[in-house]
Amino acid sequence: MEIRDLGPLMVELDGLPTAIGNGRLAAVLSPLANRVGEVLTPAILIDAVWGPQPPPKAGQLLESVIWRLRKELEPGRAARAEPVVLRREPLGYRLDLPASAVDSAHLRTVVPQLREWAAAGRFDRVLDRSAAVLALWRGEPYAEVPDTGWLTPARHRLSTARLDVAELRVQALLDLGRPEEAIGDVDPLIADHPLRERLWALRITGLYRAGRQSDALTAFQRIRGLLADELGVDPGTELRELHHRVLGHDPDLDRRRPVAVTAGTLPRRRASLIGRDADVARLTGALAGTPLITLVGPGGVGKTRLAVEVGHAAHASFPDGAWFVDLAPIGADLLGGTLAGAFELTGPPGRNPVAAVTDFLSDRTTLIVLDNCEHLVAAAAEVVDEIVARCPGVRVLATSREPLDAAGELIHPVGPLPIDGTGAAPGPAEQLFVERVGSAADLDPSGSDGELIGRICRAVGGLPLGIELAAAQVRTFELAEIVRSLERNPAELARPGTGPRRQASLWETVDWGYRLARADEQALHRRLAVIPGQFTLDLAAALCERPPLHPDAALSLVGGLVHRSLLTSSRPSRPGGPTTFHQLVPIRAHAADLLDSGERAAVEIARDRWFSARLAGAPIDGRPGHTAVLHWLDDDSAALHATLESMLVRNPDRAAFGLVNGLFLYWYDRGRLAEAQHWAALLRASTDRLVADPTDRALADAAAGSVLAMRHRGDEAAPLLRGSRPILAAAPADRRDDVAAALLVAAAAAWTGDIWDVAADFVDTALALGRSAELPHLTMAARGIRSANWSLTGDRSAGIAEARQVLRDNEALGNDIAALFALVTLTVTTLMGGDPVGALGYSDELLLTHRRLGALAVSDTIETRASIRAAAGDAAEAIRCLGASAALNRRLGRDWPWHEFTPAVLDDLRNRVPPDDFMTYWASGERLGLGDPARFTPEWI
Repeated sequence: MEIRDLGPLMVELDGLPTAIGNGRLAAVLSPLANRVGEVLTPAILIDAVWGPQPPPKAGQLLESVIWRLRKELEPGRAARAEPVVLRREPLGYRLDLPASAVDSAHLRTVVPQLREWAAAGRFDRVLDRSAAVLALWRGEPYAEVPDTGWLTPARHRLSTARLDVAELRVQALLDLGRPEEAIGDVDPLIADHPLRERLWALRITGLYRAGRQSDALTAFQRIRGLLADELGVDPGTELRELHHRVLGHDPDLDRRRPVAVTAGTLPRRRASLIGRDADVARLTGALAGTPLITLVGPGGVGKTRLAVEVGHAAHASFPDGAWFVDLAPIGADLLGGTLAGAFELTGPPGRNPVAAVTDFLSDRTTLIVLDNCEHLVAAAAEVVDEIVARCPGVRVLATSREPLDAAGELIHPVGPLPIDGTGAAPGPAEQLFVERVGSAADLDPSGSDGELIGRICRAVGGLPLGIELAAAQVRTFELAEIVRSLERNPAELARPGTGPRRQASLWETVDWGYRLARADEQALHRRLAVIPGQFTLDLAAALCERPPLHPDAALSLVGGLVHRSLLTSSRPSRPGGPTTFHQLVPIRAHAADLLDSGERAAVEIARDRWFSARLAGAPIDGRPGHTAVLHWLDDDSAALHATLESMLVRNPDRAAFGLVNGLFLYWYDRGRLAEAQHWAALLRASTDRLVADPTDRALADAAAGSVLAMRHRGDEAAPLLRGSRPILAAAPADRRDDVAAALLVAAAAAWTGDIWDVAADFVDTALALGRSAELPHLTMAARGIRSANWSLTGDRSAGIAEARQVLRDNEALGNDIAALFALVTLTVTTLMGGDPVGALGYSDELLLTHRRLGALAVSDTIETRASIRAAAGDAAEAIRCLGASAALNRRLGRDWPWHEFTPAVLDDLRNRVPPDDFMTYWASGERLGLGDPARFTPEWI
């Protein structure tokens, strides 16, 4: 549909005019068209039809007019179907058409574009577009529509816009060296607007450039006389200065502005660019001093769209224009000819086309956007090197899935759009989805639809192409249906319409890059599908152990996949940490689709064996190196989850009993008790399928009981722990390592959950095993737990003595779990003995021990520290500690307060501190508790 309103009002449907007439239908449609896309209230429309004195029941009459108008605008709309052109909004009515479909809107919006082209020297574009727009003018806008007051200013604005377009056209003719045509165009305009000085300035310039200096001076005298007679004023600054320049034969007056060649101009912006403002600013600035910038990223990430936006943003810096050259359809042998064709260059047969291009560009300042270079990287690099060497004013902005590796290349990675995922504050990915859906659905991204939109964006890995393809499905499917389909296989998401084959679906997009990789890189790409998240180079090497790959090649293979944008790398998250890698979700789906069942089974076995073997020898019982193990488990947590899923669900393996118990201190120290509970429950459920023996079943019960105890559910934990301990104590020697880990965890968990008798039994059993099997770290850690248990079960002096002895004996061994429990003992007993200063000193050492262990679950220690601060008279710090402890416990999914003495401390502090101050201190602590747990140092709290 198109609305012709620069003259008598007309509506065209499929190119055929539809009669609207000049009655009430036209009176309603005219303001809606003039303000297309805006919501106009019923009051505005009533005033447009009837003026300031509407008839009674004008609102009902308006609804009747709207109903009739809809029948004219949407003749094929089914009964009760929602209108799509003239929409009812909460505040009124809106004509839902693009600006290009309404002549008046097209006229207004084209003026800035013409000014932009003129500033860039694209005068031929100005001529073409201005001719087309001026041809839309058929007379007085909305002719025959009664003017109830709004039409006069609207017509004036449109007439001004038309005059702006005409002036820009005349200026373009002058700058192109066609002054005679410029004079012919400007004279009719002067006849209609005899006092407009800008028109006279254009006419005088045209006359001078046509060699008619005398006529130019006469024209100046004429406008000076008109202004004096009609307005009593002299000409303005522009005309006076122009007069002096004509008199003085100013050579600059004859000089034409540089003309930009228009071949291969940048594509039009199809829609707004979301989430890339920082990239556009950085790249636009970098183009000033960098001859080659390559945007590198996976397929569908939006490299082309970003390059086009940067080209438009930087156009003013390139007076000789910008070219966009898509290399996707061609081979390396056609590259030179394609470039020459983009510039419309011809030459004698046999001439090197690249030489023709460099000759043409040698003295020009221009930008070349080379799109989709990945399949002819070497050829593109060679051509770009030659252009850069011979054309100092040229800048090249390339897009590729891998760098060109050309001299002076600046590589700019383009990653997926960030996803908020909470539904509360949509991130760039969600914003793009909502914009692309547009009017196809009424979405509430900050409400009920937000969580589903976030899941859709995550399923496609934040790739703009995937988001746009998913948004196109909203016209047919509900959000929940799209989510279920994408979470099964996002790679199959396809474009419903036409487009390049490489972008027909996410699978095709990934496959385009996959086919460019080497055979060994393709093999590792497929194998990495068994890792559902980030991983390290060590794990990739383990997956290379199966021929035809080799672990020694892992570095180059992973690097090659990153180079080709089939893998994404992340810098170390901590000093000394490893680089981590991951496949974007659609890329992993592509890899999984190509991984046959036999290869998958073999690779999963390699992954599980690597993980189990590495954990089996890991010092995760408090000995030196404990923290490094926690970091490793963080770095390869995706492999951890995949291995447990494999060993407990898909390919049951009895080794899982030891594996789960060996991971408990990691889960506890990292504050992941919900995760521990999940795997412990699966372990118990799998005992029958795994044909577990009594030791296995005891290990499963101990794991389940330990989680319950850590969550203060002692009544449920105690039976499981009591029943498992005798079986573990009698376990065969070949299960020693699994049993040792379970005993240590259960002893610590039972003490943490205040099940003192169970803790004592597990400590005794652990001590017996530690001494008989010569396991010094198990023995020392058990002694530390025993000191804490004694101090809270009546024999306080024995607990204090044991704690001090543990700290002395542990100096050589360095077991931090033993030190932790010994320091807990001394902290609590010193506070109970009435020495808060001494207790604070022990608490400081306790916090530092937590840090050495890498433990993030420090809420108990912070809660105890609140009591110490309160006893020392520091109410503000005590309240901050309580706020931090409460926030930490919420993160752990545990009840708060944890200690039975905390409520009394809390009540005392509320009585001592004014309510406003209390809330200020509490909020400060909460922020600390919700932030980085590594901040919990003696200096911070």
